[in-house]
Amino acid sequence: MSDFTWYDAGTTTIGVNAEEVSQRLGELRRKTPAVIKVAVNATARETRKEMLRRVLKRYALTAKGKERAKGLKQKVKATNADPAAVLWIGGINGARADLSYFQHRVTVPHPGLSWQTGPTVFKARVLRSGGLHDLGGGPIERNGMTLGQGSKGFLAEFKSGHVGMIQRHIGAASRETTTKSGARRWRSKSGVVETTQTYGSPSGTAQHHTVWEKEDVHVYAENTLNDRLEKQIAKVMARAAKG
Repeated sequence: MSDFTWYDAGTTTIGVNAEEVSQRLGELRRKTPAVIKVAVNATARETRKEMLRRVLKRYALTAKGKERAKGLKQKVKATNADPAAVLWIGGINGARADLSYFQHRVTVPHPGLSWQTGPTVFKARVLRSGGLHDLGGGPIERNGMTLGQGSKGFLAEFKSGHVGMIQRHIGAASRETTTKSGARRWRSKSGVVETTQTYGSPSGTAQHHTVWEKEDVHVYAENTLNDRLEKQIAKVMARAAKG
């Protein structure tokens, strides 16, 4: 099998050696753009399926998390004039994910006095290969910086209806002093309504990028593209031979 492709990790791009494809086609070289277009689009479809399969196998996603992961789409299709395809996940699906989109225990909020019947500690995990970890509190970190100490993690329902895994930022006062129903929010012993922070987890973009590099999906895509080019060249030449 010929090797028609090259991979640039810096731009996560797989390219096609069009000149080699043209040489293989010989007198049918005018078909080169069409051959590459068909092969590239077929490869994009198969690679999307493979990336999603690997993401679902690697990450311990809930139904909502899986729904977001499936937001990976073929944004651009290859054409004869521009033989490039683009896989893309963006918008809310590609944004920073809430830890509640990954497996966690317990799975329902315990607002108000119901906290008394709730768990001593919530647990969660991001990777399927790991166990559930206690969300027992500790430093709150963002972009490599420590913002302060956080409380134990817990589930809370926001005004939008979203249920997220959050923790209180100990000692940091919040302007929001009432709940979505208008009730007074919990206050610390010092009388402060503390701000809350969501637990950050891998975004949809990060999940797909990780399997692309760490699980060699780029190798799968490159091999698939080579195979598709071989098959499409053979198909075009066979048609020409039949007249």
